[in-house]
Amino acid sequence: LISNDKDGLCVFRSSKDASEISKSYDLVIGADGAYSAVRENLLRLGRVSFSRQYIDHGYKELNIPPRFNSVGDAEYALKRVEGLHIWPRGKFMLIALPNPDKSFTATLFAPYSGIDGFDSIDSHNAASVAEYFQRHFPDVVPLMPQLTEDFAANP
Repeated sequence: LISNDKDGLCVFRSSKDASEISKSYDLVIGADGAYSAVRENLLRLGRVSFSRQYIDHGYKELNIPPRFNSVGDAEYALKRVEGLHIWPRGKFMLIALPNPDKSFTATLFAPYSGIDGFDSIDSHNAASVAEYFQRHFPDVVPLMPQLTEDFAANP
């Protein structure tokens, strides 16, 4: 979204060729996240009231790479690949979704603060990251050889 006006005209940039596409709508709803492009454009139009409330949890994306069998073919590191893997831990969890390249995208959802929160982990201290995962997700740690590097590198 490049812009929208009070009459419902929206201008988009095509992700294919960067051309601009204009469309008019009867109703425009900004439900595109905490940093909504729709809301930011509406705020530029004048008197718009809104509130923003952040949730107490955040997330960090990690990687479970494929394993390679004896002939060098990639295989999924987790046996069941048909759906979502979940490691629930009360107020936080780790999930993993399979990718076509036989890896998994793993995502840690946790509170920002508290004993199990992101602020309890020093993301640039490999020992701190390893201890957190060994304590909460010990069965996944062997599947994530780049865990501490991924944790430090990914926002």
